[in-house]
Amino acid sequence: MAASLGLVIRRPIYGTGSKTSYTGTAGSTTVPSYAGSVLMWCSTAAFIRVGGVATATDLPIPANAPIIIPTDRTTGAPITVSAIQDASGGSMYCIAMAD
Repeated sequence: MAASLGLVIRRPIYGTGSKTSYTGTAGSTTVPSYAGSVLMWCSTAAFIRVGGVATATDLPIPANAPIIIPTDRTTGAPITVSAIQDASGGSMYCIAMAD
């Protein structure tokens, strides 16, 4: 049997998009608790976290590189999405996605 690509079609949850500034201090926003994943990108190289406040030891991403990160929907609370700068401040863009 051929290997599965694990392809999942995701739909944006309109009205949940946001733009948040970050510097050496993390910028954070929330998405609804029912989001299955979050599509996000940053205008400068940054460290990101879904489910808490970002620190310089979290997931590094290059500038303008969109990434989809699954969420933990078990708490029932809004999900925190956060970014902190690598070398310079910028803007984090995100939108909740339905799986």
